[in-house]
Amino acid sequence: MRIGLLFTYGYSLNTWKESGILNREVLFYKKLAEEKNIQFTFFTFGNKNDLLIDIQSKNIEIVPIYELITKSRNKYINLIKSLYIPFKLKKYFTSVDLIKQNQLQGVWIAIILKLLTGLPLFTRTGYDVFKFSIHEKKGFIKIFFYFLLTQIALAFSNLYTVSNKTELNFLKKRFLFSKNILHRPNWIADSGPVDIGKKVKFGIISVGRLEKQKNFEELINLFEDSEFEINIVGSGTKKHNLIELAKQKNVKANFLGRLENEDLQKLYDKYLFFVSTSKFEGNPKSVLEAMSRGCVVIASNIENHSELITDEQNGYLIPDNCFSLSSFINSLLQNEKKLIDVSLNSREYVIKNNNINNLCEFEYNDFKELKKN
Repeated sequence: MRIGLLFTYGYSLNTWKESGILNREVLFYKKLAEEKNIQFTFFTFGNKNDLLIDIQSKNIEIVPIYELITKSRNKYINLIKSLYIPFKLKKYFTSVDLIKQNQLQGVWIAIILKLLTGLPLFTRTGYDVFKFSIHEKKGFIKIFFYFLLTQIALAFSNLYTVSNKTELNFLKKRFLFSKNILHRPNWIADSGPVDIGKKVKFGIISVGRLEKQKNFEELINLFEDSEFEINIVGSGTKKHNLIELAKQKNVKANFLGRLENEDLQKLYDKYLFFVSTSKFEGNPKSVLEAMSRGCVVIASNIENHSELITDEQNGYLIPDNCFSLSSFINSLLQNEKKLIDVSLNSREYVIKNNNINNLCEFEYNDFKELKKN
């Protein structure tokens, strides 16, 4: 079986590499290739530089789209040119069994390819772009565009998967053609047991883009005049403002920038507490990874966090009346046995619900069903 994987519009292998997630993102497909004898062709929005990146798999072919057409410096011209991309790619799909689209952005290319080739279309979304655009208070035109794109994608996709039950319910209530939607959570590769006794208790780790959605301002405010040291992994436009806020609030904050996923795993192993103050999420990989490494996760009380975390069982949801997380965490440290239980429950939850082996099996069965029909 051969799968044609279309990258998220605008993303390349080099994008994954620069973000530190290359090995993580490729691992799932390498595992499917090796264990299920599946061949993949990655259609990336990159150039010849993508061909220089060694992903260490003979079962994955790389086709950089901007080696086939010229990329413009103008994003609107590139958007118009994207309508031509399916016609340039059609010849590569003569030996492909199905089309997989990664994320909603760029799904129009996959839909046109489906119409040109007659192949089944599998659209995978890690988060709902339409819902996010509402949270981010985008303009009416952009919100309507994402609404329309979601509706069209649902109409043309033979299978449409979402990473969380919150979005599954949201789509089923508000959109037509939602009968082909399935819940497929993000996967986690378990790297073995963790010794919670060796974890640093007065250091905090938090991960995410330094942008409004992740709400790091709230994180810093909640640790004002605290003895805790906060380690923030990520980059973004808010970095300078956050550094200044940390100084004003007398917060020890280390901004570590982007890290390779392998290095991030070491941080999860080092620290006991992981905090997320996000305003909204999909199926947050950073939270899942932290849980898988036995971190005690303390997260904002939003739908997508409460879907993962049962308060005081496998993590904690920040109370609405919480004015100091340092006081909250100090109270948790008074009961070490309880923290050990929460840590173990956290790992157990992720290994049961997000294990890469199980989700590879789901994906393979989805591929077989689509090919059969």
